[in-house]
Amino acid sequence: VDSGLSNTLTGRGGTLSASSVSGSVTLTNSTSVFTLADVGSVIRCMKGIVDVTGYTSGTVVTGTWRMYPTELYPETGTPIPSTDWTIQAPFTTISGLDHLEGQTVRILGDGNVFPDKVVTGGAVTVNQPITRVVVGLGYTCQLQTLDLELEGAPKTIQGKRKKLSQMTVKVAASRGLSYGPAFDQLAEVKDRTFGVPLGIPIPLLTGQFTVNNAPQWDPYGRVCIEQAYPLPASILAIAPDVDVGN
Repeated sequence: VDSGLSNTLTGRGGTLSASSVSGSVTLTNSTSVFTLADVGSVIRCMKGIVDVTGYTSGTVVTGTWRMYPTELYPETGTPIPSTDWTIQAPFTTISGLDHLEGQTVRILGDGNVFPDKVVTGGAVTVNQPITRVVVGLGYTCQLQTLDLELEGAPKTIQGKRKKLSQMTVKVAASRGLSYGPAFDQLAEVKDRTFGVPLGIPIPLLTGQFTVNNAPQWDPYGRVCIEQAYPLPASILAIAPDVDVGN
């Protein structure tokens, strides 16, 4: 987003340790930092997310992994430094947007895209509690390849009709892309897989995906890719399967 703001996640000091990396978890801190009001808050550590469901003492809370950790220290029970964990109570109102008063903004909350909102009184309100937000003016990113030429071909295929029946796209930390032969003929990439439960943000993809294109002939062989959401996209390569006509 442009002219955007995001909330700052902070911890409370001390080193944290987790009793498990899935399901229920007990989080123990080296110093007394927790209160009963922390029930319902979210703790982020080891690149995972814990919903705090219970308060035991100033040093111990219990919870459930909403998103399993992808970074271990190096195994369960190893202390997590104070700089590598945060705690945040959920909220629904995002303020401090006076510079965008009256503007329609896009919102990314807890990794999910929310409906656009108009800033009123320097704030917007979302329809469910979140703990991490990015909000600002939206814009659409577009990529269009040049007219296709085949490397190593005995002669040029410029001017010949071409059909790109399928293509493989390599990306880095990307999500939410659309593709097609033209910007008015786009289809969204199906990012969610059976391995991602509902209610969990779709993870960013670093790797490649293969999609089928519209079976049509044209003299250009161009590919269009668009990012219309407030999500990251880095296109590294496009490898199409090409049929060449006369």
